[in-house]
Amino acid sequence: MVFIAAFSHFFTDFFSAFFKPMAPYFMSLYQIDSSTFGSTLGIIGSCASLLQIFFGLLFDRTKRDGWLLFSLLMFQLALLGLLVFIRHYALLMLLIFLSILINSAYHPLGAGMAGRTGKARAVAIFSIFGTFGSALGPIFITAFSSRFSFRDVAWIALASGLVLTLLAPKFSPIKKEERARQRFPTKSLFVLLMPCFNAVVLRTIVLDQFHILVPIYFDGLKAPLTLGGVVLAVGMLAGLVTNYAGSRWILKVGVQRINLVGFLGMGIGGLLFLLAPGYVAKTLMFALFDSAGFLTMSANVVQAQALVPNNLAFASSVTMGLAWAIGGYIGAFISVFLGNRVTMLLALLSAFSLGVALLYLFLIRNDRTRRPIAV
Repeated sequence: MVFIAAFSHFFTDFFSAFFKPMAPYFMSLYQIDSSTFGSTLGIIGSCASLLQIFFGLLFDRTKRDGWLLFSLLMFQLALLGLLVFIRHYALLMLLIFLSILINSAYHPLGAGMAGRTGKARAVAIFSIFGTFGSALGPIFITAFSSRFSFRDVAWIALASGLVLTLLAPKFSPIKKEERARQRFPTKSLFVLLMPCFNAVVLRTIVLDQFHILVPIYFDGLKAPLTLGGVVLAVGMLAGLVTNYAGSRWILKVGVQRINLVGFLGMGIGGLLFLLAPGYVAKTLMFALFDSAGFLTMSANVVQAQALVPNNLAFASSVTMGLAWAIGGYIGAFISVFLGNRVTMLLALLSAFSLGVALLYLFLIRNDRTRRPIAV
C-alpha cells in the first residue's frame, strides 16, 4: 500500500509540475506579462487546494481507495493530452485548473493511505516520492519542449496511460478496513490543527511564489528556458533529503523548532539567491532555500495526523490543501500588485520569511513546543 501511494504521488506531482517552469513559453505564446500569469496560476492552484478539504472529508468515508487513485491518475493524463492542443488562454487555464484539481484531490487520499501504517517513515516516503516527481517534472518538460514541440507531450501522456493500465491490478486490492464515522469533524479538531495550518499557510506564501517567479526571474536575465526548470528541480531534489529529515526529527526537537529552522533558511537562502553572482551560485542558494522550506513539509503533516488519528485524510487535507490554498491566495494577491517587479517581490518574500522565523523563536521561548502525540 505504501508503494502504491508513493508511486502514484510521484506520478501525479511529476505531471502537475509541468506548468510553472513553462511560464516563459506561455507568456510568449499568449502575449501576457508575468503579473498576469503568476497571479492566474497562483489563484488556480489555491482554488484547487481549497477544495482539497472536501476531498479529505469524502475520502475518509470511501472504501475502494485503490480504484479511486487509479481513476484520478488516468483522468489527469487525459486532461494533459488534451491541454497541449489548446490555443485559447482562458480555456488553457481551465484545463490547467482541472489538472491541478485532480492533483489536489489525490493528496488527502494518498496521504491517508500512507498514514494508516502509523509510521512517520511511511508519510515521509510518500512525501519524498511526490517531491521527486515535482523535481523531475520541470527538468523533463523544459528539456523536452526545447527539443520537441510542446504538443508532443500528448504522446508522453498516452504512453504513461498504457503503463498505468498495466499496473491497474496493483491498485484494485487497496481498501479501507474502517471508515471514519463522523460526517464532518468537530470544531475541536480544527482548533487542534491550527498551529500546523498556520505554519503551512505562511510557508506557502513564500515557497509557492518563489517557484512561480524563479523561472520568470531567469527569463529576465536572458537565461535559456531550461535553466529555470533545472533550478527548480535542483531545489526540490535538495528538499528530498530535508523533507525526510524533518519527519524523523519531529519527535526529537518538535515541530516548532523545525518550522523555525525552515523559515530562517528560506529567508537567508532567498536573499543569497538574489545576491549571488552567476547561475551556479544562484542555483546553490535556491537549493538552500528549497531545502529549508521542504524541511517543514512532512513534519507538519505527521504532526497533524498524530493529533487527529481517526481523520487522517481530513488532517492531510487541512495541512496539504486548505492551508496551501489560503497561502496561495495571499501570494497571488501580492503578485497582482508586485508581480512585474520580480526581484523586489522575491526580496520581500525572503524578508517576510525571516520575520516569521523570529515569531517562531518567540513562541518557542514562551511555550515549550509540544511534540506529536504518537507517530
